[in-house]
Amino acid sequence: MAEKPKGTQPSDEIDRSQIWGPSPPALGPDADASPPPLITLSKVENEILAKSYPGKKRYPRSVVPVSGGQAADPARELRNLLIKAGVLALSLFLLFGFVFGFTPMRGAGMYPSLKDGDLMLYYRLGDLGVFGQVVLYRAQGEDQVGRIVAVAGDAVAFSENGQFLLNGAVQQEAVFYPSYAGDLAPYPLTVPEGSVFILGDGRENALDSRDFGPISIKEIKGRAVTVFRRRQI
Repeated sequence: MAEKPKGTQPSDEIDRSQIWGPSPPALGPDADASPPPLITLSKVENEILAKSYPGKKRYPRSVVPVSGGQAADPARELRNLLIKAGVLALSLFLLFGFVFGFTPMRGAGMYPSLKDGDLMLYYRLGDLGVFGQVVLYRAQGEDQVGRIVAVAGDAVAFSENGQFLLNGAVQQEAVFYPSYAGDLAPYPLTVPEGSVFILGDGRENALDSRDFGPISIKEIKGRAVTVFRRRQI
């Protein structure tokens, strides 16, 4: 019976002569003069190569896995860093230019929910005319913050003792501040379609729909998401 050809015995590593042959390839004048790095293969990799190329004293260069990689290129790394920074800056611009926004609180018109100096984060998208939302809106050329207390079709009024009436019912509020009607319009007032009625929580110090009338939903810039409190140092 004919004997099977014996393959090379697996070894723990293959040196450069087994990969490149007796001598390394000639280097050009502009090439890196450093010799190829010593490639160390695992025992499993040696066994696979020995079985794949029986009787061979060295293996083809193309089948030997090479660890490591090209030398670092500082210019390329800087370019990649600048690209990542540009992408991050663009993402932040889009995020806070079209999705979220910040506005500082001024005055006591929303006290105690929001205090003077607090920074409110608001969300620009979604339904911005929902009952109970705290919103940032535009009125008489200025940004205002208030709470939506009535929507289209609701009738709003104020009692003589300063209570807010919605559709004839007194509204129970967590913190009561007297709410007196202004001279802008007769009450009860029905909120027109496409508008909301907005009041500040601190009624005595707030400018709101008692001064501006019902606010068009188109004038609402966003709804409050969270607030960052001002802390004394």
